[in-house]
Order: sequence, then structure tokens, then C-alpha cells
Amino acid sequence: MNGRRMPRREVLRLVGLAAAAGLGGLSTTGCERKRPYAVDRSNQRGHPRRFVPVEIRPDRVVRSTVGLRPYRNTGFRLDAERLDDKQLIHLYGHGGGGITLSWGSANLAVGLVEGASPPGPVAVIGAGVIGLTTSILLQRLGYDVTIYTAAAWPHTTSNASAATFYPSHVIAAEHVTPQFTATLEAALHRSYHAFQRLTGRRHGIRWSDSFTLLDAGGPTVAPSTDVETQVHLKVVGDSSRELSRGEHPFGDQRVIMGRELVIEPMTYLRALLEDFRLAGGVLRIRRFDSLRDVAALTERTVFNCTGLGARTLVGDKELRPARGQLCVLPPQPGVDYTLYHGPFYYMVPREDGIILGGTFQLDDERTTADEADCKQIVAAHQAVFDAMR
Repeated sequence: MNGRRMPRREVLRLVGLAAAAGLGGLSTTGCERKRPYAVDRSNQRGHPRRFVPVEIRPDRVVRSTVGLRPYRNTGFRLDAERLDDKQLIHLYGHGGGGITLSWGSANLAVGLVEGASPPGPVAVIGAGVIGLTTSILLQRLGYDVTIYTAAAWPHTTSNASAATFYPSHVIAAEHVTPQFTATLEAALHRSYHAFQRLTGRRHGIRWSDSFTLLDAGGPTVAPSTDVETQVHLKVVGDSSRELSRGEHPFGDQRVIMGRELVIEPMTYLRALLEDFRLAGGVLRIRRFDSLRDVAALTERTVFNCTGLGARTLVGDKELRPARGQLCVLPPQPGVDYTLYHGPFYYMVPREDGIILGGTFQLDDERTTADEADCKQIVAAHQAVFDAMR
């Protein structure tokens, strides 16, 4: 106002205009008015939520897929060794937590590279999610990266994942150590932040409500003794709550509601491969039968991200296949939540269909779908959704 006083008549005129417009910043003392807006907190207790039951019948299954997870009793391998004049860095064996832990464990593995940055071209063996994320992180540091792989998108084990953010079946309970727990936490923490930055349609990552069904006669709070759940809660936090009977359609069962990240593997892995190639990366189809084949590479730094293939490549006898079978229904509009129940059953809605799991069959090498397994998976889910009221 350049030090000039506004006439009192002008002040009153502006106050009157503000009051007429419903603005709260300019009002006379003691003047009562109605707010021209409403506060709607959609996550508050008691807010009604629309549940659309999944339409499940055996004849609605459009396909069934199988993936062999690379499981190690002592957890994923993360270390480096010398191979002639090369540095060979191992990163494999994530069990059912490969996608979830990918960015974090890759970050830790890249930190093992010796010498000045960047010392020269780098080779990555394996084009699953671990190989792709490792390659992209190396590119961000200025390395020239070549991926060597026997199979690429969409024919990797990572493509057969249900892919929600949780480090499932990473280590056997009797082998948990403080050192591994710290590594798991560091990897999960880095991954969690990386996935949040990638949410959106291009990478196929989104937030979703999740619901877990518990037996009605169980404890008030289900104990979480496995290290995967403990570390997950520490990194992600626990925003879950138990719903009252009138807040859900699952009968007498106890229901825990939470939020989680859902990843669409086909979309996500394709986007990672595109990111890798746009940054100048090269992918070559090549099979390695032994470390002698690796030693013949021209690159002096090599990352072994071969998953279950490390059984042959480096003779890791600890690696065990953990067979997982998924049954897929057509996409269903309105199903916008994930559901977990029973010993290991889960439903995940995706753009490519409704994913029904699951199995975790250790030491089962079968890569083809089993009709009996699919019937069991479908029947278990059908019983839950048919009972919704």
C-alpha cells in the first residue's frame, strides 16, 4: 500500500465481499457462517467401503503359470570373489522376495565394486528383476553394462510372480543371524523408497488396500515371529487395523486391513528393460555352463544374478527350487483390493487378470502347471468369495 492508509469505507466493502464469497480470511468478529466445503477423510473408521467379490469358477481360469523361486536356507547370497583377473560379485537366491528386495540388494551389491568409478565395462549375467535393477544402478553410476542371459523378458522367473511388496520366504528361521537381519533391513529400506518413486502406469506400480482373513477363534493380535515380517513392519510401518464385524463382508472371520504396493510384473519388467536400453545398455542372449565361460568375458567386473541357474554356474548346492503356481482369471472391474487367507492363499487384481495363488513347494522342479494344484487354489478362493455377504 506504499504506506498509505486504506479508507475505512473500502475496508468494509472488502470485508462484505469476502463474507458473501464465504472466505474465512476476512470476516467480522462474532460473524457466524457455514463452511463452503466438507472434510471427507476416506480412511477414517466407519467409512463405508465397496467390496466387489471376485467371480470364481474353474471354467473362468484363462491360464495357469509356474515359476521356480531360487531359495536358500541361509538367505540370498551377496558377496564378491576373484575369478582370474576379474571381480565376480554374487547376488542371487532371494526366495519369494526377489522383486521386493531387488533395488535394495542390487544397491548393496553395486557397493562391492572395486576400483575407481567407473573403471570400465561391466557384465551382468541374468535378465530377471535382480539383473535388470543391478544393471540400471550401474548405469546411473556411469558404467557401460552388457547383460548376458539365457532368457529375457517375458520369459524369466520374475514374470511369473504375484509381486506385492513383501519379502516372502527369504530365509529359514534357524539360520537367521543379526548380520543377515541387518542386511535384509538395509535392502528392504532401499527397495521401499525406490518403488515409491516409480509408482504410476509406466512401471505398473500402485498402492492398494489389503485384507487378511484370520480364524475367528485366534488371538487378538496374531504373533509375527518370522524375521521377514518383523523387518517389513520396521521398514514399512504398521498402519493396519482390525475391522469390526460391520465393516467387512467376510462373515465371522477376523479381518485385518492395511495398505501395500502392488507391482504388475509384465509392465514393470518391460519398463525396466526399456530403461536399460535407453541408457545405452546391451542385452546378449548367451548361456554360461561354467565359470570358465565367465572367465572368457572381456569385462573385468561381472555380476552373477542367475537365480536358480547358480546351482550349475557356481555349483551352489544350497539353492533349492520353490515352485509357485498361479491361476489367472480375466480382469474384473471394481476389484480394487488384495486378499490373503488360509496357509498361503492370495488374490491380487492386475491389468492382465485376477491372480490367484498360491503354492510354495520346496524341491519341486516341475515347470508346467498342475491341474490338481489349480483346482485346489481355485476352490480355496471360491469358498471365501462365495461366502461374502
